[in-house]
Amino acid sequence: YRTLEVESTAIAKMPVVVLRHAEREDYGWARRGESWQAQAARPWDTPLTVTGHQQAAVAGRAVARHVGSLGLPAVTRVFSSPLLRCCQTACGAATALGGIASISVDPSLAETICENWYRSWAVDLDRPTGSNSTWGGRPECAFTGVPSTDVPTDRLHPAATAPATALHATPADLTSILDAAVTSETGSLAGPDGQRLSVDPTWSPLFSGEDHTWGTFESSEDLRDRMERLVLELDRRFPDETVLLCSHGGPTVHLYARLTGAPKPAVVGFTGIFVYTRDADGGWTAPVTGDNSHLAEVPGGTWDGLTSAAEQGGGGGGSGTTPASVAPAAL
Repeated sequence: YRTLEVESTAIAKMPVVVLRHAEREDYGWARRGESWQAQAARPWDTPLTVTGHQQAAVAGRAVARHVGSLGLPAVTRVFSSPLLRCCQTACGAATALGGIASISVDPSLAETICENWYRSWAVDLDRPTGSNSTWGGRPECAFTGVPSTDVPTDRLHPAATAPATALHATPADLTSILDAAVTSETGSLAGPDGQRLSVDPTWSPLFSGEDHTWGTFESSEDLRDRMERLVLELDRRFPDETVLLCSHGGPTVHLYARLTGAPKPAVVGFTGIFVYTRDADGGWTAPVTGDNSHLAEVPGGTWDGLTSAAEQGGGGGGSGTTPASVAPAAL
């Protein structure tokens, strides 16, 4: 996606709100010295915690406040990464915003398909030192720091050697997964009026991930390209609307750097909010950058997983490994 074009020469004015997902279930397991990945059918696809669902709703209300204070149109469309934690966050935020019947899923918003990501969920899962959500792999894992080409295939989860597109649930599958996950505590698909959100089956994704798998990793530039391409296409299609995009820590900071030309923020916590608008010359400005102060409204939750510094820093979109000093207990 090195050539990124907008069909119209007019300066579109679509505001874009970007939201990182809320608190993850697997991080809680890691804090207890356990691996959620080791027992999960889809170890790359952790759900939110109950508190994470509460954070998502609070984030939706915070988005409405930011948009209103900037004099922007209300959010009318919501797009999400196909990974469950983002879909649940997007549904919670959309429900809180109101007036939104469905979310659309595009893998352009998915987590970075880099070596660090694979090592966080796919290596040595049947051993005590196997993947447990630590970005780049647990320091004590026998294969941490070992080149990807030297990691035996039989020590990888089978999904790691499939095209990344196979890791992304379809809209129909996501609707079923989200429906099954609804409880009295989460209520991620039930709005205040009882309306049920669904995943729009009509949206045609701009990116699939089919070119990436273990050993064929995505670069930071590839990540920035796919994120920007989606923003430009939505900007072209919906110039008079405000669109909310729900993604992951690394992709959100890389998108910030690409759109604004400024350095990436150091760390963006759970439900960090960015608001982008066009200036008179057609460039992007960000009057809101990574704000998650609204999490003060949710007692007892965590504001971040501490490996986000590795995920969103040099290892956020590259193919290296996380430094061994990042311990699982620090997640």
